[in-house]
Amino acid sequence: MFKVWIDAGHGGKDPGAVANGIQEKDIVLKVSIGIKNRLEADYENVQVLLSRSTDVFLELKERTTKSNAAGADLLVSIHCNAGGGKGGFESFRYTSASENSIKLQDKLHKAIMGKLGGIDRGQKAQNLHMVRESKMPAVLTENLFIDVVSDADRLKQTTVINAIIDGHVQGIAAYLGLVEKTKDDKPVSQRDINVPSKWAEATWAELTQKGYFDGKRPGATVTREELAVIVSRIVKSNFSNN
Repeated sequence: MFKVWIDAGHGGKDPGAVANGIQEKDIVLKVSIGIKNRLEADYENVQVLLSRSTDVFLELKERTTKSNAAGADLLVSIHCNAGGGKGGFESFRYTSASENSIKLQDKLHKAIMGKLGGIDRGQKAQNLHMVRESKMPAVLTENLFIDVVSDADRLKQTTVINAIIDGHVQGIAAYLGLVEKTKDDKPVSQRDINVPSKWAEATWAELTQKGYFDGKRPGATVTREELAVIVSRIVKSNFSNN
């Protein structure tokens, strides 16, 4: 079982970069949780551990101490950037990185750029705590710029967040050589019963307005007694209109 450590930067009292109506800490948490969910759902023999799964503050030392104690096979620290002019994506390894860290960075960087597109600011080396103090191959990713309007607009789009998540998942899977689960092994995704399907939105709204439904749990299954209530409402409505 491979152990993957995903570190969502900042959190709690430390929002990270803030501009254009978004905060770095929120974006990176969403991405980190998405990486965990997709890696574990789509690939065999992998466990994803998170520095944080909620909006809490952690010192840098706490993050690397926990990841080292867990014996993770790799660490990826997720961030968004600021102060970079035209924006774009870049990744970092330690200045004296191991060959495996360099390999991980290469796999990640290429996979993320392949999904995300846009400006490629390159694969870089820097003396950053998260990649220096981690005992396993480690990379820090800077996923677009909070303070560049065009990048911030992209970060507000679900499709772009998904592209960032997918790029990380693809890069990690390629580095570790993970085997994708067969369709039979993948869990069936559960729909939110409180949200109507796109194709049924208009009809659901119309029938709710007419009183046939109470507007609750549009995606839930119907019991025979609930169906009886619905039929009764329809009959009474038709009777009153005649």
